[in-house]
Amino acid sequence: MPSNKLLERLGEFVDNQTIKPTKKELTIIINQLYKEKEDKQKKAEIKPKPKITAYNEFYKVQFAILKEKEILLKKEDRMSSIKKTNYINSLWKQELSKRIEDDIEN
Repeated sequence: MPSNKLLERLGEFVDNQTIKPTKKELTIIINQLYKEKEDKQKKAEIKPKPKITAYNEFYKVQFAILKEKEILLKKEDRMSSIKKTNYINSLWKQELSKRIEDDIEN
């Protein structure tokens, strides 16, 4: 946008205000707007979505299975999150061993 049009629009905005902002207030607001816009652009550039790994998919499925099994149990009888994670990790190691054996046979 050409700077003269921007200046006209900003002038109209200031003229339409019931309480006129000071030069300092306008400077602070404009700087804040630019900073927020730059921050949003940086975040969008920096954070690509990670790819779901085989382990992530396996974990999600196994966690859902465990959660379903424990629905009827009392809270004190359920596994803690750490125990669930350790259990799923042991299942994953078994799964990996099985996959390696299958690859060797084929």
